[in-house]
Amino acid sequence: DMSGVKFEAKEVCFDGASHSVEISGKLPDGVSSPTYTINGKAGSSATDVGEYTVKATFANSDPNYEAIPEMETILKITPAEYTVKGVDIVFKSESGNVISSATKIYDGKSVTFDLNDYSKLSKKITVSFSVYDKDGKVISTSNKKTNILEVGVYTVRAEFTMADGNNYKPIPPIERTFEVLKAEYPPLQNIQFLPSHSPYDGKAHSIEIEGQLPAGVTVSYEYYKDGKLLV
Repeated sequence: DMSGVKFEAKEVCFDGASHSVEISGKLPDGVSSPTYTINGKAGSSATDVGEYTVKATFANSDPNYEAIPEMETILKITPAEYTVKGVDIVFKSESGNVISSATKIYDGKSVTFDLNDYSKLSKKITVSFSVYDKDGKVISTSNKKTNILEVGVYTVRAEFTMADGNNYKPIPPIERTFEVLKAEYPPLQNIQFLPSHSPYDGKAHSIEIEGQLPAGVTVSYEYYKDGKLLV
C-alpha cells in the first residue's frame, strides 16, 4: 500500500544552490528507499534553470507482492531577477568632472559617459554601451565610451549581460539623454562693411567687408538694385 507515499512537484527560483525532490511519507515494510533519475540521469537534484522530470523507482524484497509502479514528478527552477541598484549613467567633461545637468552649450569640447559605480555590479555582469541620435539611429555600439561633441540630442543606453544569463531574467537597460545646445558665436569685432561711391566708368565695382573673420566664419554676398535681388 503506497497510498501514504507522495512525490510532489517542486518549483523554486534559481539561487545558485542545488535543489531536489524526494518522496515523502512512510514506506511500507520491506520497501527500500527509491532510486532517482532526473531527465534520465542518476540523481534527483539540479542547480540551473529548467524543467526537470524526476522519477522514483522502488524495490521490494518480498516476491509475494506486485512490483511497485515508479513515481514521476517535476522539478522546476525558474530564472532569478537581478536588480541593478545604485548604478547610473553619468556624463563627464574632458577633465573628468561629472556634469550635473543633462545639457551643455557647445564649446568644442567633448562629453564622455560611463557608469558611476562598477563596484555595485556583480562580477558576472558585463556592460556594453550604445549611443543613439534624436531619431533613434545608432551612432555607436561598442564597449568603448563614445565622445559626444557636436550639437544634438544623444541617448546613451547601458545594457547588462550576466555570465550565466540563462539563470536570470533579462536585466533592464539604463538609458539617459544628453543634449548639446547651439552656442552663440562671439560678436564680430573690428569687422567693417562700409558704403562705397564711385563715378560711372563702365567697369564693375563691388564692396566687401574689411577685417579678419574669426576661424570657421565665412561670408557670402547678395546684391540688390532698387530693392530687387540681382542674380
